[in-house]
Amino acid sequence: MEPFDRLPFKWRPGIEFLNRKENTNLVQMNAWGFHDRQRADRSDSYRLLAFGDSFVEGAQMPVGSLFTSIIERNLRSNNSGVEFANAGVGGTGTAYQYLLFQEFFDGRIDFGQVVLFLFNGNDLPNNHPVLERLINGNETGGRVFVRADGTVYVTAVPKTLYGTVTDHLGSHSQLFGALHLALYRLRRKMMSQSNRSARPDDQSATNSVVNAELERSWGEALEGTTRLVEHWASELRRQGKGFSIVVIPPPHLPDNYGGGERAELVARLRALQVPLLELDFDGRDPYSLYSFDGQTLGHFNEYGHRLVAAQVSAWLQPTTSEHFPDAREPPDRFGQSHPHN
Repeated sequence: MEPFDRLPFKWRPGIEFLNRKENTNLVQMNAWGFHDRQRADRSDSYRLLAFGDSFVEGAQMPVGSLFTSIIERNLRSNNSGVEFANAGVGGTGTAYQYLLFQEFFDGRIDFGQVVLFLFNGNDLPNNHPVLERLINGNETGGRVFVRADGTVYVTAVPKTLYGTVTDHLGSHSQLFGALHLALYRLRRKMMSQSNRSARPDDQSATNSVVNAELERSWGEALEGTTRLVEHWASELRRQGKGFSIVVIPPPHLPDNYGGGERAELVARLRALQVPLLELDFDGRDPYSLYSFDGQTLGHFNEYGHRLVAAQVSAWLQPTTSEHFPDAREPPDRFGQSHPHN
């Protein structure tokens, strides 16, 4: 693990802002800096930590309507000593989420299991700098990636006077931080539109080079992500804690958006013999789950959160409370039984 000066894209504890993307919602971060109810660092409960990107963070919905909150209520209906904490951060991939786990949770927050929610859309490209730039259209400075051998690293951010000033103001003013984030998103959108409007002859001149680079990068992201997840699971197993994966399918992606690699990723994760659930939305109109206006696909709406919660709860929660004889002794579904630390 290479050193870094701060975690990117993590909200300050207690911040509030109005989300206007897809659905208007007042987002309130807890004392940990996550879109979740307040949590204590130390707990006698068997706590599951839900890691993931914006699908887990759920800025479009109130905390009580998030699938993480619904899952917690479902689990607690059988045993009050169970928690399901939301550690989702939008715009991140598996590499960042592992780094967040190491730097913020491991050895500092009581928990019994990690549940990794892998969005099988942009999570894989998020883990590689070339894919992050060419596929997701994001700048790569200060982001977290994974090498093909599974090691995580953070790319350097050139320190400019502008960056120093905005960092200082952002850390001291919630309003400035929100405005700076809005301007950043606007610039990204304008850059994306500019790239799409490039002349066809300009694009065709570099197509062969770009395609070769993309093919190599997809392979590296696939290999590195698989090894990282394997390492993460093994690390927790040595600590006597559980690890499981929930795969979130994308509502729609272009045909060339790494379809083969994304399918291969799930196959490789299954081969790790880690508990894995693929959410099943077959036969359902994606707009009924991933849209707030019925016209634009995005993140889970209220029905989507309820459907995810129902499937994950049924997967995690035995049907009777006898399977939870003690919150300190989780059942095999959560990994090996062990005393809670």
